[in-house]
Amino acid sequence: MRHATPQPLIRHGSHAGQPYPITELFIDRLRAAFEVSLKLKLNGYTVLDTQVMGRARPVIMVAHCALCDEMIRLEYAFYVFDGVDQCGYRRTGQFLTHGVHVEWDERGRQ
Repeated sequence: MRHATPQPLIRHGSHAGQPYPITELFIDRLRAAFEVSLKLKLNGYTVLDTQVMGRARPVIMVAHCALCDEMIRLEYAFYVFDGVDQCGYRRTGQFLTHGVHVEWDERGRQ
């Protein structure tokens, strides 16, 4: 027997507690990821990939650069993974902007 995937609920406003239409959720996340991607590009980041569904928030992967290091130094970003995977040493940095997680991988550095 196949179980239905629970629909996310609207959290605020007069419709709070009602199911959030998945199409609307996808469009909202896509719009947020697009707008953040444009801002990242204008600020000098290189956007590599975007994941709109499948996690709590949209995720944009950027190439590791000096701007990422500066975000860590200023404590606007932090490392969500620091260890060894099947490819060797890896660190993943992350910050949140406008409801979107921005992440990057650092490899081979300790």
